Amino acid sequence: MRKFLTIFTLSLLAVSCIDNDYDLSDIDTDDIGIGDENSVFTCPLMTLRVAVADIVNEQGDLDGILAEADVWLPDRLPDGAEAVDVKRLTGGDGQQAQQAYVQTLLTALQEEIDADASDRKLEQIAR
Repeated sequence: MRKFLTIFTLSLLAVSCIDNDYDLSDIDTDDIGIGDENSVFTCPLMTLRVAVADIVNEQGDLDGILAEADVWLPDRLPDGAEAVDVKRLTGGDGQQAQQAYVQTLLTALQEEIDADASDRKLEQIAR
């Protein structure tokens, strides 16, 4: 009798733990799927961070190259810009826009050199 009560109690506990609301075997999907046999789903496996100083080639590291390029730019960019517009500088807006933008940069650089009594900017460029 004792074994029967134990088995009966365990059976009741096992049956009571099954909740049909969470039973996934009866889900009707109506043959819905995401994508087809040609679909490719990707997820990033890692994030790679590289320091600017680690990018090096035969001309030097990227930090040095950017510092050299910075010397050749005026401290105050035309039109109150905070950075050089690379698209305009490389001709992305057309040849005439590129030439006009380069001319405004050169004019601003020349004005800065002329206004600098200590010739600091001129010495930086001459190096």
